[in-house]
Amino acid sequence: MILADTGFFIALGNNGDRYHSRAIQVISTLREPLIQLILSLQKLAIFWREMLG
Repeated sequence: MILADTGFFIALGNNGDRYHSRAIQVISTLREPLIQLILSLQKLAIFWREMLG
């Protein structure tokens, strides 16, 4: 299992993020499940709400 923090998911979903390409590369080569913490999900929801208005 791999623990993924908020920044990884932001980069994954935002093609303007400087780490977007790397996040896509990582997610496409993973052989283990990702673990996402509840706190990170909350932070991610707040980030996307602010970005999308």
